[in-house]
Amino acid sequence: MKKIYTPAVARCEILMNLLTRAKHQKNAEGDVVMEMSTVAELPGIRIEMFPNDHDPVHIHAIHADGIIRMDLKGNILSRKGKFPENRVADVKNWILSRRWGVLNNRKRLDAGQEAKKIKP
Repeated sequence: MKKIYTPAVARCEILMNLLTRAKHQKNAEGDVVMEMSTVAELPGIRIEMFPNDHDPVHIHAIHADGIIRMDLKGNILSRKGKFPENRVADVKNWILSRRWGVLNNRKRLDAGQEAKKIKP
């Protein structure tokens, strides 16, 4: 069966590839060593964190059109795909008003505990 690629199908496939790569980290041997924890859900955006992740403390915001990493000051550390600018502003406002909850979750995850959900 021939696959038909419409822009929507192509965007979905790109997103699935991004999500698959973002869901796991690998060590030097290529083994999956940790999974992200969802710490919050905004409309159309999932906010996730890795345990024992590198500094600076940051979150991964996953949207249907892309992924951004943002630090506690609201700076974008990296971007994959086409994360909408108006939604970047939503994530920035969220993280600036909830940075203590994000920081506490980082400590919990690093200690091997479950992350607590943070209100949107």
